[in-house]
Amino acid sequence: MSQPLLPFDEPSENRWVLCGNISEVTEGRGLALEVQGVRLAVFYVDGQLDILEGRCPHANAPLGRGWLDGSFVVCPLHRWKFDVRTGECRTNPQKSVRHFQSRIDDKGLIWVDLSGVETLNDSAGFKSPQELG
Repeated sequence: MSQPLLPFDEPSENRWVLCGNISEVTEGRGLALEVQGVRLAVFYVDGQLDILEGRCPHANAPLGRGWLDGSFVVCPLHRWKFDVRTGECRTNPQKSVRHFQSRIDDKGLIWVDLSGVETLNDSAGFKSPQELG
């Protein structure tokens, strides 16, 4: 669940990284991007920001380019459904994706906690934070 960004008083194991600006995220649509080599899918649904792992575990499709069905994103390749609030896969519950903690600061900047992310992914076709403006 997203929340306003407060002074960083979380334990040092949290790794908050700038992800973009909320003005670049359209209500009811997804955004595929990459932050520090990690593919993400950003959603703003009913006034709430949610960030998921950006690749469908079924066939590696970019979830941020899928379409929304309520609070579910539908994979653009084979139509698997994922809950944007939790990352749970409705099509195959054993293939859920990670949901990342996120915050929006008072300047509209989006921050994502990439704690525990160890591997970097290929970035072909994804927007970088610099391309977001």
